[in-house]
Amino acid sequence: IDMFDSSPEMTSASAFVQQRSKIKPDAFKTIFESFTSKITTKKSDTLRILAVDGSDVQIATNPGDSTSYHPGSNGQKPYNLLHLNALYDLEHHIYTDAVIQGHLNWNEHSALQEMVDKSDISKALVVADRGYESYNNMAHIQEKDGIF
Repeated sequence: IDMFDSSPEMTSASAFVQQRSKIKPDAFKTIFESFTSKITTKKSDTLRILAVDGSDVQIATNPGDSTSYHPGSNGQKPYNLLHLNALYDLEHHIYTDAVIQGHLNWNEHSALQEMVDKSDISKALVVADRGYESYNNMAHIQEKDGIF
């Protein structure tokens, strides 16, 4: 509460849970960005080290989602997968950004470019696995005065 200059009279956890269906996904994005910006804007003389990686996350089956639905084969039940690309700050021990993509059209190159372009962090060392390597990604990192 103190970190965001909020009032102690703010909504209780119980009220939040009861009304959670009314909360738009953008609200969580705003909270995430506000929280991480408060922590990562602290000045440091050291080179920031950021790690990026992706992982598949299985979610509830939804045949209507054409970007993540897998119908299953050989007796396997249908399922939905998302691909989570996350950028982690090793100094502050927090995630600084994330891009979620449907598993059928995920693209780690574009996800990294999006996270680098949105970031206000400059002069960082970006560590990534081979799924993220491309000359275009290196150029985006260099534009931010970073290294890879």
